[in-house]
Amino acid sequence: MNLHWLDITTLVLYMSALVIMGIYFSRKNTNTEEYFVGGR
Repeated sequence: MNLHWLDITTLVLYMSALVIMGIYFSRKNTNTEEYFVGGR
């Protein structure tokens, strides 16, 4: 499978954005109840 450099760059940026968003939103959850019910 040959990917163009632009495709690889796009995938890396997308995955990095997902990881950063995951870290950001995981810091908002202070306990497991808030995690499971979404903070209501």
